[in-house]
Amino acid sequence: MKNLWVLAGLIAVAVILSAGCICSVNAQSSSRSRVGNPYQGQGLAYDGTYYYYITDTGISKYDSNWNLVTLNPNAAGQCGSGVAQISELGDGKVYNGVLYVVGVDGSTNAAYLGMWETSNLNFIRSVNLAEVRGTWFQVPPTGPQISAAGVGVNPSAHALAVVSYGEAPPPQSNGIQGAIFLYDLRTFAYRGVISPSHTMWNSQGIDYYNGHYYVSAESDSQAHQGNFSTGGVFMESANGGGVTRIIAYSRFTNGGEIQGIDVTSTGIRVLCGVYIYTFTAAPPYDLVQTVKQPAS
Repeated sequence: MKNLWVLAGLIAVAVILSAGCICSVNAQSSSRSRVGNPYQGQGLAYDGTYYYYITDTGISKYDSNWNLVTLNPNAAGQCGSGVAQISELGDGKVYNGVLYVVGVDGSTNAAYLGMWETSNLNFIRSVNLAEVRGTWFQVPPTGPQISAAGVGVNPSAHALAVVSYGEAPPPQSNGIQGAIFLYDLRTFAYRGVISPSHTMWNSQGIDYYNGHYYVSAESDSQAHQGNFSTGGVFMESANGGGVTRIIAYSRFTNGGEIQGIDVTSTGIRVLCGVYIYTFTAAPPYDLVQTVKQPAS
């Protein structure tokens, strides 16, 4: 979802150097628009009954037949809490009646976590992820270091998991693409980072199910950046090990850019291009439904 601009990269380097740590930062990035588009799908969530469709600027709630229930076209503005100009929302997750969605300020790359009531999409609050406290001497990463693309919930660890779109600079991320930053589900305190055993390039969404993280990503390595055919859905253990691509991009038969993901026992749901694909949650991950994304 998110890209590190050159300016943001310079700011991140300055922050690292001012902390007394000289680290190398990979300047590799890809160009993308930071202008919010109310029709551009970025993420989705599913609570077992309703779908939540997330665009650059708003959130819509649909029933099981994709009939519109309610919508919140001002979600991006609410996520910035009147301070940040959120240009693009990302992937989200429903947990205990709350919809969690990440958003990024296009001018500063500040990363925010917004929360909405699932019943009516009323705004609850938002949190600047760079301003939370750290636990056990953990130093929260800056917005550019997070490069937030999506958020999932790991109930077992009582944690929110935020996946990085770009190559988040060290030291917090170890310069790993697809780094997963963990925050306390109740206090939002920063708890550390998971570095996957195998790099996924330009991750777009994340979820946690049955002991594993599921990440939707555009490609499998820097060498293949922009080559969507190497992307798809990747599964990794809770500590980042054993990364495996379980659903290849070729299975998204209508093409387009892969975006958010939601995983439950009833299926793996992925937004790609203008379609939402549902696969079974267990091997061989059969395709069971393809639905064109709704107009928002």
